[in-house]
Amino acid sequence: MSQSGLQLLLHTGEVDYIVKTIRERRKATQFVGGCLFGLWRNSLKQPVIQFVTGPGKNFVNKGIKEIFSNNFNDPCADIVWKKHCLLHLGFWFCGQDEHLTNAFDEFYKSKYNVLMFINLTNENQLSGEYFLKDNMEESSPLFKEDVLPDHSSFRKFKALTSEIKQHGYLVSPVFDEKADLGNTMRLIKNLPSRVQVEEAVTSDRQWYSSEEGMVHLQLLFQYFQEAGITPDMSRDTVTQDMQFGLSGGYILDFPANFPKKMPTFHAPDGRKSELKRKGGGDVCRMVVQTIVDFLAPESSRRGGGRY
Repeated sequence: MSQSGLQLLLHTGEVDYIVKTIRERRKATQFVGGCLFGLWRNSLKQPVIQFVTGPGKNFVNKGIKEIFSNNFNDPCADIVWKKHCLLHLGFWFCGQDEHLTNAFDEFYKSKYNVLMFINLTNENQLSGEYFLKDNMEESSPLFKEDVLPDHSSFRKFKALTSEIKQHGYLVSPVFDEKADLGNTMRLIKNLPSRVQVEEAVTSDRQWYSSEEGMVHLQLLFQYFQEAGITPDMSRDTVTQDMQFGLSGGYILDFPANFPKKMPTFHAPDGRKSELKRKGGGDVCRMVVQTIVDFLAPESSRRGGGRY
């Protein structure tokens, strides 16, 4: 979890709908998604997702830019807002890395506030990650504590689900009181715990001290070496935060809770910038590629050569 305390809430019934949609569409396409409707709490800082839609017939063969366009979403959003006072907060997507990266880029330029990536591995393992527009440098995994029990009252309102299902853009099933949420509840139970992650962060446990963290560390070195770069690893004597020294005096500074929070890139002249996430996928490769892309012009200005 990022240190900013990002949190999104949604109901088990909405997760159930997303999971079933992914399973139904996965055979036909490698990319699927839909809209997130809901409200804000805590002074517009915490989205509460009350109603989720999925891809309708007009979703097929649509590009990322079209999916984010007003023409694609506004007719459905107008129904939900004018009749039920729910805001179109953003989107959820499931797909391959290149799709998710494009979705992230379009989201960054859009008017929407919430972006969620969902992954369903081997039908038995659910994971997620979400971004809020005001905290694009950081993200939060989907925690089990983020999922509220049962169905949203809007999901149970058949007048809403019936009307949306008839709409040509997005499809949502009519509520079925006999629908069993048991399988989805088991998936949610296996999500990471927000409480456990918070305890790990507040106890100053560093990301590289865990088995998963060591895998990330090894991948970072592997990807840097594949790019012809050998980082000089060091640790801050006070915080124990890890730093990678790079050619030309550049430094990559990792926070204690990497990869939930991204590292900061320091230039020799004192400038610094926090790396941004670009969709799901391999975060270590994303970090390394960002640095490689930045250093390539620097190498050219100094006469070429590898680092």
